[in-house]
Amino acid sequence: MRKPSEIVRSAISAASETLRSLADLELQIAKAADLVTDCLTSGHKILGCGNGGSAADAADFCAEFACRFAEDRRPYPALNLAVGGSLLTAVGNDYGFEEVFARQVAAYGSEGDVLVCLTTSGKSKNIVRALEQAKRTNLKTIHCWAATGDRLLTLPISIFWSKAIRPPAFRKRINSFCTWFAKFAKSDCRAPNEL
Repeated sequence: MRKPSEIVRSAISAASETLRSLADLELQIAKAADLVTDCLTSGHKILGCGNGGSAADAADFCAEFACRFAEDRRPYPALNLAVGGSLLTAVGNDYGFEEVFARQVAAYGSEGDVLVCLTTSGKSKNIVRALEQAKRTNLKTIHCWAATGDRLLTLPISIFWSKAIRPPAFRKRINSFCTWFAKFAKSDCRAPNEL
């Protein structure tokens, strides 16, 4: 059995490696931040989705925009499609679990919006269906996955991360994306009482 100190050292090493790997994705993160900035400052919204831990990451990602990330500023519309037990179970029951996000993209998405999909496997059928629906609804997409998902490579995705990383590294990448967006949106920072 590993000693606690070894586990801590291993975790620190993995986190450091993840942060260093962000340098390889600088251009993609910048493009994604530009896409989100253009979307939100043009009066459109973000839709986010994922399964399991990725659903939690999507929830946090959306919360950073609707509330705040680093500084007080106006709120921006960002909806996490993985919440709402009634809707998820209704769609899952009536249309199948593969449709739980696509149905919502059809209901809530409008041209000019951005769909952000998170998946560690890259093979989630409901994510593939959400991206297909986004194309039909003329949404732009940002797709982040941590494993090989060959089917996703055939979809017309605006921006994507594709690097074999461990799922915990997702959180650091989402955080870096929000940090980047916060810098772009700094000029729009206002105290809540000024809204």
